[in-house]
Amino acid sequence: MSQPAAPMVENTFPDVQALLATTLALMTAWAAPCAHAPVAGQAAQRRLLARKIGSNLFLLQQHPGCGETLLQTVLCLQQHWAAVSAGASHAPPASAQPGLDAGWRH
Repeated sequence: MSQPAAPMVENTFPDVQALLATTLALMTAWAAPCAHAPVAGQAAQRRLLARKIGSNLFLLQQHPGCGETLLQTVLCLQQHWAAVSAGASHAPPASAQPGLDAGWRH
């Protein structure tokens, strides 16, 4: 007897809140690298974190549970983290960059 084929699952996404929480945790880790890591290790870690943050933001952008307000925020963040991934991985944390929040509405 042959086994029936498993049903196809299309476009499965993790829970939107879990993905958002994970992304925020990665952003926190990028902003405050491990103090005990050598400087070269911190730079490599921040590059990897920035790439993963960008990946998570892409998933959030595609997520069917992402509302319009969150989507607009994700799109803005995606631009920032793309720049960070592309070469600004040695930049100081956002809190140390003057004017970084100039485009954000509070």
